[in-house]
Amino acid sequence: MACPNRNRERPRTIAFRCTDEEFETIDKRIKVTGEIKGDYLREAILNAEIHINVGKFKSDKLAIEIRNITRELQNALQLNLTDEVMELIKKNQIMFQEMYEMVTKESMELKE
Repeated sequence: MACPNRNRERPRTIAFRCTDEEFETIDKRIKVTGEIKGDYLREAILNAEIHINVGKFKSDKLAIEIRNITRELQNALQLNLTDEVMELIKKNQIMFQEMYEMVTKESMELKE
């Protein structure tokens, strides 16, 4: 019997749909590496390069998310809620880091 989720090292599940052809390709890639499917997919996703498609819809979504985070930070700072500010920063740290890396990479490419 599987252990309860609360006792797992990784209690969260991610699932997605794909075509039969995509499934076969993914399955073959995993078999070639000899890795466990979960390990392979985690590694592939966590180490993949991130590309931002600069379409109107996606850039609007990003702008809204940044505005929401900014608003929450401003509210917490005005109320002197340093614990809440730190929690917001921790919660969004990965996104901030990825955005910073993309902006600096683009800046370096423009200079070259």
